[in-house]
Amino acid sequence: MTSIVYRGVGPSIAYARRVANLTQAELARAANVALGTVRKIERNERGISGHLLEAVAAALDLDPARLLPDTERPDDRLHRTMPGLSAVLAEYEAPEDGPCRTPTVDQNLVQQTIERAQGLRRTAAGADELVGTAEALRGHIALLMPDAEEATNRLWRGSIEWSRRTGRLGGVRFQAGQVPGPGRLSVHVQLGQLARDYQWLLDDYKERRK
Repeated sequence: MTSIVYRGVGPSIAYARRVANLTQAELARAANVALGTVRKIERNERGISGHLLEAVAAALDLDPARLLPDTERPDDRLHRTMPGLSAVLAEYEAPEDGPCRTPTVDQNLVQQTIERAQGLRRTAAGADELVGTAEALRGHIALLMPDAEEATNRLWRGSIEWSRRTGRLGGVRFQAGQVPGPGRLSVHVQLGQLARDYQWLLDDYKERRK
């Protein structure tokens, strides 16, 4: 699969660097990249990979999507679809009629989805594939959330483990409900986070059933 290379970001990076009052050398050190690379990128003499763009954005304390030109923004269909996907989680709030059923998990299918999401971060995937993978991950997350929340609620409220799990589950739910920013990189970053969150849920699910 072909790695994504973003082009035309030089002026945005140069402008953001000056606003941050950094020299090219300082930015290069902060992003752990060669000074010559920074110079070439700012002059638009070379493109920039997604991983390097993340590093540069972190050095500038910016969302990577803000450095991308409008031409890199994903299909509007992607942004119309993402809010609807987050509604899946709303259907899985703790039930009022007692404990939830233990979910049936196809671990092979789940692992394939996680690996596909992680792989898409390094490829020039189209909007349809991004949407489909995000939808699959959110569906998997929604399936396991009630079980994980029930296990958490059985712990002593206020204990270290209860606090740790409550915080983590809150982060999972928050991330699953987020709409990615304007740019493919932002979508790829969110896919990576969704994959990590579901991997945690899956590992937790398997550990409690040993």
